[in-house]
Amino acid sequence: MDGSIVSCRRAAVRVARSGPGCNANPAPTSRNRAGERPLQMSADPHRHTLGADRSASSEADPRTEMPMENHPIHTTLISELQVLLLEMPGFQGFIEGAASAAANRAGTGTSATVTVRRDRKPMAMAASDPIASVCDEAQYAADDGPCLEALDTGELVTSSDLRSETRWPAWREAALERGYVSVAAFPREVRSGVDIALNLYSPNVDPWDEGSLALGNLYADEVARAMHLHMRGTDQAELNADLRAALASRAVIDQAIGVILAQNRCSEDEALKILRAASQHRNVKLRDVAASIVEAVSGSSSHAGGFRARTP
Repeated sequence: MDGSIVSCRRAAVRVARSGPGCNANPAPTSRNRAGERPLQMSADPHRHTLGADRSASSEADPRTEMPMENHPIHTTLISELQVLLLEMPGFQGFIEGAASAAANRAGTGTSATVTVRRDRKPMAMAASDPIASVCDEAQYAADDGPCLEALDTGELVTSSDLRSETRWPAWREAALERGYVSVAAFPREVRSGVDIALNLYSPNVDPWDEGSLALGNLYADEVARAMHLHMRGTDQAELNADLRAALASRAVIDQAIGVILAQNRCSEDEALKILRAASQHRNVKLRDVAASIVEAVSGSSSHAGGFRARTP
């Protein structure tokens, strides 16, 4: 099993056990970051910001006064995602499973997708069904839609009835053609330059109450956390690969310098100058020139070894 995935899984388990207060990016900003908690209605009925909204109906029911992070459903959700993370063979499988779980929890007929945007370029990452995935692609093609608006503003964007919606005209028509009349997009910043959005689609009008939207926020939190941990593991793997390549290049260059020293009875600095001159004259990378020198003398390709990445 890939070391970065194992590290990601173990770290995700520690995050889940440590409680909802652990953020992927703890520094406070106005953007929705992984780990922040839902949900406060804004003056615009299509948008919501993070916080805790109390309607008249919720005040009448004391059970809704319980913070979502202390609610039994939150514990159940975290446990389900933790099991999913440990059972899936890779990170992609976990995200696809999380999208399906979010769709099932949100209500009958709901579909869910996950979009990741890196360096301003959105990409479909997972979908609970193919039709929902097509709706995401329609947004990317039109460069307009609720998911992209949510990623741009950092706020939850909803529409309870697309038939009367005036925003996103091209995407709206594509969504209606595929039977969807409601949408909700939950954005999260994973780290600088990388954002995700959990998107819910429904064939029903006004299908989600505040509890469903709060669950959507929780799923978005956990997907963003998992993405953050995955990227940390990927960064380490890339660093290890770069280090291996650098060490291998240095070893070959040192071997070639040794050959030049022996043949020309010169200093190490002079040997390096000769090697660099040959590289510039042939318009070939220094490492490749060094490898050709070592191979010409030894009769075989150079082999640099010694470095091996640590695995947990």
